[in-house]
Amino acid sequence: MAILSNFLLRRDPPGDGGEAICRLAYRDELTACLRMILSASYKPADDEQILDFLRMAVHRAIDLNRMWLVERRGKLVWAILPVVSPGRTMLLLTPNLPPKDAQESAARMLISRVVEHYTHERIQLAHALLDPGDATSLRLFVASGFHKLAELVYLQKTVRGSETLPPLAASQTLLAYSAGTHDLFAKTIVSSYEDSLDCPALNGVRHVEDVIAGHKGTGEPDPRLWMLLMENTRPAATLLLSRTPRSDAMELVYLGVAPNSRGKGLGDLLVRQALAMTAREGLSRLTLAVDGQNPPALRVYYRNGMTRHCTKIAMLKS
Repeated sequence: MAILSNFLLRRDPPGDGGEAICRLAYRDELTACLRMILSASYKPADDEQILDFLRMAVHRAIDLNRMWLVERRGKLVWAILPVVSPGRTMLLLTPNLPPKDAQESAARMLISRVVEHYTHERIQLAHALLDPGDATSLRLFVASGFHKLAELVYLQKTVRGSETLPPLAASQTLLAYSAGTHDLFAKTIVSSYEDSLDCPALNGVRHVEDVIAGHKGTGEPDPRLWMLLMENTRPAATLLLSRTPRSDAMELVYLGVAPNSRGKGLGDLLVRQALAMTAREGLSRLTLAVDGQNPPALRVYYRNGMTRHCTKIAMLKS
């Protein structure tokens, strides 16, 4: 595929014998690695799926030079593409084809090797998203030192152009994100973590500046789409939105309410705000992911017309 010529990968010395060898992939191995990683329903990805991913990788600056594989006797066993994000995190893209028994130890070795490599590059958190029914991959990541963070529920809603901004109370104002409001956003985000049911295992794991950097790295950041809701001059809640590249969707990246402002309907208010802002931007869908063990948030989203799209198991290693 001609597009692969844009990615020049350094060549490590080849291994010999029957041992498993973990290394960066060569350029001419990228197609085979992607065919494995992008597999679905136990079928390897076809050329069209690979080309679509490559276009997305160029658009989102995903570095294919980071592709790793494990081989045995010159044969591809398993592959991982680490997607490094701002905020010192990385997502491990791994095959949806669960490794067979003979492959499992090699796959586990590759996960450990990649995590070790990026630990030295100051990556703080590694995570992977697995299909709920993929017990083999779940066991593989647990054996590699990962733990289950949450079962994420992916929701979406088709947005009509008639969506209007919800009215605010006299005591409420919305502030946009800027250098001048950065510290107030950071303080409110940290406050919203208190007693939160949304991935509580993450609370306190990262510095808030890394958290904000990670949110900024989601989609196409635009400070006009980050809102801080004030009540009587006190910060009450945050709403962070981001356009999804190469799609018709807006992503609700984060919605958090400060503890002393909960139970006042602010979640509903900000979801309606998000829907109206999505319509204002000319986009037709609002999407988000939420912890499946967060019933209050799920009730808010379902009440505002969001519907379940799929679920993923989020695995985490700090």
